[in-house]
Amino acid sequence: IKSGIIELLSRFETLETNLLASSYDDLIQQQVNKYNHYRH
Repeated sequence: IKSGIIELLSRFETLETNLLASSYDDLIQQQVNKYNHYRH
């Protein structure tokens, strides 16, 4: 049972990291779009 819980937790951490990374990418993309918008 313990190993199953650890596996679940590590999977959850990976999911969380991926979510953070993708939302961070979205933020950067928004900033880039704003910058390009103001530049033109």
